[in-house]
Amino acid sequence: MQHSPTRVSVDTILNRLEGVKESASGWRALCPAHEDRNPSLSLRVGGGGRLLLKCHAQCSLESVVAALGLTVNDLFPLNGNGARPGRRQRTEIGREFSPVAEDANLKNEARKRAKVLWQGASPAPNDHAYLLRKGIKAHGLRLNDGRLVIPLLDGEEIQSLQFIGLDGEKRFLTGGRITGCYFPIGKPDGSLCIAEGYATGASIYEATGCAVAVAFTAGNLLPVAQALRVKFSDLRLIVCADDDAKKPGNLGLTKAREAALAVAGLLAIPDFGDNRPEHATDFNDLHLHAGLEAVRGCIERAPALESNVSHDGASWPDPTPFQAPVKLPTFPVEALPEPLRTMVIDVALTRQVPVDLPAMLALSATALVASGSFEIRLNDAHSEPLNIYTLTALPSGERKSGTFRDMVAPLERAEKEMIEEAEPIIAEASQLRAIEDARLKNLRDKAAKTSDSAVRLQATEDAVKLAQSLTPVSALPRLLTDDVTPERLAGLLFEQNGRMGLFSAEGGIFEIINGRYSKNGKPNVEVLIKGHAGDTLIVDRMGRAEHVERPALTIGLSPQPWVVEDLGNNKTFRGRGLLNRFLYSFPESLVGTREYKDIAVNRTARDAYGQAIRELMTLTLAVRLEDRPATLCLSTDASLLWRVYAGEIERAQAPGKPLSGISGWASKLAGAVARIAGGFHLIEHRHGDPARVVITTEVILNAWAVGDYLKQHALAAFSMMGATPDVALAMAVLRWIQRRSLKEFSLRDSHRAHQGVNRVDELRIALEVLEERHYLRAKPLPSREGAGQPPSPMWEVNPRFLSRNSRSTTERGDSVISVNSVYRVGNEISA
Repeated sequence: MQHSPTRVSVDTILNRLEGVKESASGWRALCPAHEDRNPSLSLRVGGGGRLLLKCHAQCSLESVVAALGLTVNDLFPLNGNGARPGRRQRTEIGREFSPVAEDANLKNEARKRAKVLWQGASPAPNDHAYLLRKGIKAHGLRLNDGRLVIPLLDGEEIQSLQFIGLDGEKRFLTGGRITGCYFPIGKPDGSLCIAEGYATGASIYEATGCAVAVAFTAGNLLPVAQALRVKFSDLRLIVCADDDAKKPGNLGLTKAREAALAVAGLLAIPDFGDNRPEHATDFNDLHLHAGLEAVRGCIERAPALESNVSHDGASWPDPTPFQAPVKLPTFPVEALPEPLRTMVIDVALTRQVPVDLPAMLALSATALVASGSFEIRLNDAHSEPLNIYTLTALPSGERKSGTFRDMVAPLERAEKEMIEEAEPIIAEASQLRAIEDARLKNLRDKAAKTSDSAVRLQATEDAVKLAQSLTPVSALPRLLTDDVTPERLAGLLFEQNGRMGLFSAEGGIFEIINGRYSKNGKPNVEVLIKGHAGDTLIVDRMGRAEHVERPALTIGLSPQPWVVEDLGNNKTFRGRGLLNRFLYSFPESLVGTREYKDIAVNRTARDAYGQAIRELMTLTLAVRLEDRPATLCLSTDASLLWRVYAGEIERAQAPGKPLSGISGWASKLAGAVARIAGGFHLIEHRHGDPARVVITTEVILNAWAVGDYLKQHALAAFSMMGATPDVALAMAVLRWIQRRSLKEFSLRDSHRAHQGVNRVDELRIALEVLEERHYLRAKPLPSREGAGQPPSPMWEVNPRFLSRNSRSTTERGDSVISVNSVYRVGNEISA
């Protein structure tokens, strides 16, 4: 039998599984990621030689491969030279059927469903059948339709759920994230245990009183231990193994030992003695067999393992400069409605560009067509227009111009058709107006030159009457502009009834707005500020002022990353809040992985996308005849869902929370998500009357999937600008390390060196930023002995950073030198 040329063979995987049976398309086996009574894992060889794994009990792919001791990349075939497939090849594979793509697309939706289900669940009683059988209590669990519900948290945010039925059957929420997520029992106080399952964790907690993190699977012990080591650098971590002695490779013990070594923790193993029950493997089994005292004894006797982790430069990755974003999520293409989704995927594959670029342009194109004609009502006091500003940062050579042509072409064709239709009408009106202007001049001359008062009075009355009924001459219809001054942009908004799109593959508009062509050289951001919010804009003309009510400007830009860096240095842009109005994207470059292809975008995808834009244009032009925009409303469930996520974004802006440093931007995120949802709804209902159809929860979920993506990219954007307090403080700490050539330091040392920092928590956040970018690594603390002050948490510095004598890692953001200036920058950016 021939198998796929992957890093691991089918036989390797089959040998690590239990209960293997052949099926019509491949094999079925017991899933290693959960307690499986019936074979729920499917394995087969897919197109291109890749291996396809799917757990029908809803375990995520990443949890299954982690339990097998593999990575997702191991499922893909090697190419001819033995290398892993590039991102483009993996994307092409994913278009047919890829477990990687399937898993990634479900995560955002699962996270949202998990939060809603958790909020609707009731507290679980201690007399639940499963808890009684296991001899444990419900430590914060909830109940849903008779099943125990356990949340999987990433820090403080719910990512997924595990359900345990009356019979002990365990299922994870479809598509939910597991890796790095855990359920906490108790509060850490000096020590923290990490265990696989809930019953095991509950037994440990009830036996010792020590806080426990439930990791759910053996493969998740390492990611959870590493995450907790970063979060609690001064705690003693005890990894509590499942002893799968009768299973090949003893996966539970192997993974627990790996996790303990990685975080310099202790390893606790259940000791059943000579009379070990047949199927006993974990600490809950030990609890039921020998009591809680036996569990406590094993935990207390847990030995420390000697770490073999090298601390020289070879064991460190290169630090990620602040000019470059850290690893960021890819745009959730599955959230887009058809035909936008198919067009975006086809353009990305044909042009060989990151899918993020055509996706962000699709959002802007839809918003431009919808803006001014519709608004979305979130409650009686809050409505949002549908225009948005997007900025996708990519360096030159990324085939941006071709991508812009593909995505903007329907708008250009629509503009051309509008002009061709309007030209004869405008020409006729212009001729009539010229005749009327000549008559008006004659009447004025007659009234001014005659000495006959009766003639003068009549000529004056005729001139006034004619002036009041002059034929209006409209400007040629426009949808798009590019290289334009603020003054001309304001004029275009007036001429086009408030709607205009500014699309450019560069970022020259920022230089123009900053005053390149103005007489006084001062920035003029008024039109961009009001054009986003829909506030009345006053356009000064010769001898008169014209008002643009509810202007709706849409922007789609793709400047080079250095342009984004420089934006943070502009006090006007920061102070007026212009930077908070953009939705940012930093795609991963595909340069170096592309191949020459002489193919065009699929005609069917292109025509369907163009047709959708034209149909939406027809719809919005009809609605624009009304005095006010038509209103889109949410269903009751969709409204509840939107409020849940809006509330989460609000709480995430509190001091010390993830979005506290970009609260100015984050405060607009919920509104931006609503605008995106409005565009999705219009695309789906463009053939009917979208104002008569309520927006569904599915649309809101898809819009929030995009919002979650944008949140991560915004954090990267403002970090690159040095415009958040945590990043500015991190850069200050990095300069302190560089000046003193520190190889390691304590939290106490760094706090003393930065007297402008009042709270140690603020400094911890900055150190986490440096850890994320691989400048630092937390050191495990020795166990505390005797009385006195506990040792301060320690960090070691990446030798690769210390060995570089250049200023390349900190040369950007030099204007943020002192710690005190950190808070000034943060306050300005939040405006």
